Amino acid sequence: MTEARIIAFPSRPDDRLRLALRSLEAALQTQDAEVAAWRAALREFAGSVRGLDHSVARYRAELEAAGATAAAAGEEARALERRASAWLGQPPG
Repeated sequence: MTEARIIAFPSRPDDRLRLALRSLEAALQTQDAEVAAWRAALREFAGSVRGLDHSVARYRAELEAAGATAAAAGEEARALERRASAWLGQPPG
């Protein structure tokens, strides 16, 4: 069994007010620190989102270039196929 400890409670109204103000000040300091940490996290998140946006834009551009290259290669392959068919005297198909 644990022993109970008696905590002295301030007896004068001035003491109670002083303790309440100290508690309030400590809470406000904690809140300020938490808000500052939250803002820092938001800045870091915004930087990550910007980086992701740049990466996606670069990926999209590379994908479009690859698509254009593939389309050009397909057209060239069909042109070669038509030319080969014409040389062999076959109908284009």
